Amino acid sequence: MTELRFSALIVVCICLLSSCAGVAKISDFPKTAEPFDFDKLAQVAYDPQDGIWNKRAEYEYFIEVTKVEEDELYNSIIGSLLKSGYEISYSDKQNKAIIGERGLRLNEWNSITGVYYKQRDGEYQVFIKNAITQDITGGWRENRAKEVAIALCTKLSKCKSIPK
Repeated sequence: MTELRFSALIVVCICLLSSCAGVAKISDFPKTAEPFDFDKLAQVAYDPQDGIWNKRAEYEYFIEVTKVEEDELYNSIIGSLLKSGYEISYSDKQNKAIIGERGLRLNEWNSITGVYYKQRDGEYQVFIKNAITQDITGGWRENRAKEVAIALCTKLSKCKSIPK
């Protein structure tokens, strides 16, 4: 009887995983900040007003940080990802890129977040990109990139405008 239940559970898991609306892969995240046009990213509205429930599998957020040294910013990004439950999968200060991964949560199968930054006019522009693996049923609206931005701005308290 126990083997039958276990077999049924395996079949259900396989069906759910094969019907994912979005699949997050670390290979989809650049290992450098170079491909991003930070000035263009600064112009985008990152707080969409979609409903409480959606089928989105990718989120982004952009912040500007002032009066901070690169070492402090870099270490604060790592700390913010760790505080948000991510393990650091890739980090390269020279390429200004940090990527974190975390596993199963109530609203996602897994989540990958890349944080990229660029210095401009004495301040840093920071772009946060997130992708999740989620099944076809969707989930509640939760901008994981914005959550990392809030954690970073709370830690540094040097953001031009703190996300709410």
